This record gives sequence, structure tokens and C-alpha cells, in this order.
Amino acid sequence: MSLIDAPALPDIRFDHAGFITPDIEASVRFWEDVLGFEAQPIGERRKAWISHFMGVPSASVRLVHLYGHGTHIEFIEFETPQDDPVAARASQGNVAHLCLRTADVDALRARILAGAGPNRAGSSPSMKGSPRDFADFI
Repeated sequence: MSLIDAPALPDIRFDHAGFITPDIEASVRFWEDVLGFEAQPIGERRKAWISHFMGVPSASVRLVHLYGHGTHIEFIEFETPQDDPVAARASQGNVAHLCLRTADVDALRARILAGAGPNRAGSSPSMKGSPRDFADFI
């Protein structure tokens, strides 16, 4: 089927974005403590359907949904299989970025860097915008 033959686009709205994390507790702490999101309880998915859904054989995951600032994000941690985290560069595929809007980019940047801890000190977020009200970080 081509788009010419496809049904008309129904009414849709953005719901959430999901990110894979090697440490779900650290991700929750950062997004709650630094950015003011509220986490729901961490859940587990171990049934066969999650492997099919995620496209990863024998997958067992923990996940959490966080709400704040009019949006919703999800973090997923694979318990099995466990792959080594990679230090991806912005030029690689499957790398995402988030953009936050604020009236005080400098304060947000300082808060993010202070809350990121020493393990992320080398990956400073790019804070830019016009007129300096956007905070992009990769």
C-alpha cells in the first residue's frame, strides 16, 4: 500500500518519548531532582510479548514514566540482555536530543551540569537559542 491508497491521517497528538538507560534509578533522580519531573513507580516487563515489541530476544526490562512541564517521558532499562553502554556521538544514528524552553538558559545549564555528576562532566549540554530561550542537550 502506498500513501496514495492509505486512509487519511487521523487526529493525532504527541504522547511521550522513550529512552533506553543503563541505570533507571540514576535517570529518575536526575529528571526528578534536577528538572522537576514526577516519576511513577518503576515497573517490570518480563513476558514474551516485550521481546517481540522491543525487537530484542529474551528481553526483560524495567521502565518508568515521568511527567512534568506539560509532557511525558519514559525510561527503559534492559535487565536482559545487558549490552555495554556506548558513548555515542551526535553524528551517529539513533542519537536523540531534547530541547527545553526557558527564560534563563544560564541557570538551567548550571543546574543540569551540577546535577549530572562527575560521570557526565565531559558531555556538557549545548545551551543555545534565539532569543536565548532554548536549551538543547544531546
